[in-house]
Amino acid sequence: MIKTEQFEILLLPSLLFITSIIIFNSSYVKRVIQCHVQRFHLNKLIRAQAPKTNEAKEEEHHDKIILSGIFIHPIKSLRPISVQSTTFNSLGLEGDRALMLVRPNPSSYSSFDIHKPTHRFLTQRQCPKLATIDASLPTNINQSSDPKKTVIQLSHDDAQQQNEKVFIDVSIQALRSYPVRYKAGLWDDVVDVVDVGDKAASFIQSIIKSDDD
Repeated sequence: MIKTEQFEILLLPSLLFITSIIIFNSSYVKRVIQCHVQRFHLNKLIRAQAPKTNEAKEEEHHDKIILSGIFIHPIKSLRPISVQSTTFNSLGLEGDRALMLVRPNPSSYSSFDIHKPTHRFLTQRQCPKLATIDASLPTNINQSSDPKKTVIQLSHDDAQQQNEKVFIDVSIQALRSYPVRYKAGLWDDVVDVVDVGDKAASFIQSIIKSDDD
């Protein structure tokens, strides 16, 4: 006698042969066979429908764009700011990476080619402590002398720096008036940059100087 457990395992490879010759007269086994036949057709139906279902889900996934967060870097390589909404301008996200940190190129003093960069952008790869410095979004300051003044405030978690407030004037008038300008290398590009002053540079240098040691 063939055990039911063994029979169920051996049934599918030769289902029709076993049904017609061995167990045709057994009502119990007939019910088992019917169950397997139904299971066989059900699995076949599932396999036939599964690719279509997966494709539909994949197409739906590709067509659906999910935005999990928006982050603005007022100064490139400093700590980002999370915002709920933003606008775009000709350069991308409004206020994103409008400023960056640069340092002199070692070769700039031996080269007199005016088209070559004299400075190179600085990132967290060279100075990891840049990630600890906050730069606020550009804020309008109401002043009687200059009602259109727009500033970015620098701050740091270090207790020694908490009481020090450093503001960078990034209004159009100020950017046009800054006298010192450079050509800076940004990846494979060379861009014209404006030096926004020693106060901001000294503030950042005092924080990242340990990275240079």
